Amino acid sequence: MLWVARHMENFSYTISMGEEGLRFQYVLYSEDNKTLRLFLETSGDSLNSDLLGTRKQFEKWTEPSDLPISLEKQVEIVQRVKEWGLGHNLRIDISKGITFEEDSQQMIREGWTLTKNLDGTVTCVPPKRSEIE
Repeated sequence: MLWVARHMENFSYTISMGEEGLRFQYVLYSEDNKTLRLFLETSGDSLNSDLLGTRKQFEKWTEPSDLPISLEKQVEIVQRVKEWGLGHNLRIDISKGITFEEDSQQMIREGWTLTKNLDGTVTCVPPKRSEIE
């Protein structure tokens, strides 16, 4: 379902809601035959934001795959997505964040065991208490 389409001079872009789950929402940003699929998590801090995303997602277009986005364009898209959110009573916060890979490496350094499952999920097992103390 398309929520917003803006047209400015010879330039146009659209922002729409994609699939959603219990704790996440995809937002699709499109312009000039390029699409950026943004994964936003439901915020646990309802006083300041409703959905959270990371800057890393704005570095490359989803379609065409891995096409870099200039820093100037990233800033423009972040601003547009935030404004779009406010227009739909959604406070969207985009921060530096931490990637899954960075988080996984930190867990491994702390003694966790991470196992990738066939369905794409990851099982995380904490270290035994005796290994922590």
